[in-house]
Amino acid sequence: MKNFSTIIIVVIFLFFAYSQAQNVTYRGKEYTVKKDKIYFGDKDITATLTVDQITNIKNRLNENLVIEKRIKIAEKEKSNAEKKLKKAEKKRKQAEQALKKMQNEEKALVSYQKKYQKELDQYKKLKKIGKLASGDEEKWQKKLKALEEKIKKSKKRLNRY
Repeated sequence: MKNFSTIIIVVIFLFFAYSQAQNVTYRGKEYTVKKDKIYFGDKDITATLTVDQITNIKNRLNENLVIEKRIKIAEKEKSNAEKKLKKAEKKRKQAEQALKKMQNEEKALVSYQKKYQKELDQYKKLKKIGKLASGDEEKWQKKLKALEEKIKKSKKRLNRY
């Protein structure tokens, strides 16, 4: 299968080589190949060359075309790899940001829980010794309720991550 695809590629290159003018350097001289004719400068020298020279020049042209095609393929693969690398880098940064947000949210949750526990302990202590007025009772309940809401919201945000 691989040999078959290689043969097809070579045939395609031969087709393009014969249909378009291509420059080839052979033994230090630059030739131009158009279809079946070989030019040196502006002069057609196909008739003056030997069959071996013509074959060698055309083989060199085909080699150059194969090399150019491989270079294009390699450049495309490099470009695709760079795109994939950029996407991976972007995902990594997003993951880092999400982790940072999660850590901050965990810290906030712990802080809210500590504050709630401290306020609740203080409320219970004041209530136990009877130093709460009737208006203070409502204020403490609102304060504790607000802290409970903050804890619930923080837990909910934390569950998103």
